[in-house]
Amino acid sequence: ESDRVSAFDDQDLSLVTLFAQQATVVIERAVLYEQLTQQSRLRRDIEIAGEILRGLTPATAPALLGVQIVGRSLTAESVGGDAYDFIPYPEHQVGLSIADAKGKGLPAALLAVAHRAMLHALVSMELRLRATFGRMSDMLARSLPAGNFVTAFYGIVDITERRMVYANAGHLPPLVVRKNGTVELLEVTGAALGFPHVAPMREAYAVFGPGDGLVLFTDGVTEAGPSPEEFFDVSGVEATARTLWTGDAEAVVTGLLDEVVRRGGGVLSDDATVVVMKFD
Repeated sequence: ESDRVSAFDDQDLSLVTLFAQQATVVIERAVLYEQLTQQSRLRRDIEIAGEILRGLTPATAPALLGVQIVGRSLTAESVGGDAYDFIPYPEHQVGLSIADAKGKGLPAALLAVAHRAMLHALVSMELRLRATFGRMSDMLARSLPAGNFVTAFYGIVDITERRMVYANAGHLPPLVVRKNGTVELLEVTGAALGFPHVAPMREAYAVFGPGDGLVLFTDGVTEAGPSPEEFFDVSGVEATARTLWTGDAEAVVTGLLDEVVRRGGGVLSDDATVVVMKFD
């Protein structure tokens, strides 16, 4: 702003350059500090979300005579889109739920929470399972951006009769493992929740004997491995469950998830959940 021509010399330029360099360092540090602060807040928000989700996941199943029920999840990130639940009913009945929301991380976790809330609300209305899943699918389709969905299985088990009525909305077919080691796949009865109605949701039934049981799992289990050619796959889950079936339900869950971690080299590419029910 000098009113003289050529008022500044090279020394003045060097001094201003030095000031500019120091100011640049200060600005960069301020920007970095702000970024780290925002990241810290985001991490804390995710930690809080994780605590809430863990609080919603049952630590143990209802204690019922004549059956063992165990569930466990491993998440690929701080929070995940897999969910399982046990809903008690009167007269020695229990509801078994497993679900897998599209994607992973916080968006999938929020979708899983929405599924759980709707399931509990609709189950309390004592609707037929096909009606429960039909309403859930309609609500998700209306409220979610296109392309989002949840695969889900829900079964109501009568412990005394060893019978189960269930609905499977696009989820991986659970395994019925017999006492003698034979394995049967339960059929899918409808499309994933959140998709337009292609066909009406149906209900199906399964009957168990002493020593029989049920293995539920998500695709983070079947897709564990370094490449598609080496995935655990449903056949691997069947073979491992058959080998572990002489143990209790806890041993089956632990053995399956240990194999998932081993095949992934200690790193999970997706959330992995296993629920096992075994009759005495």
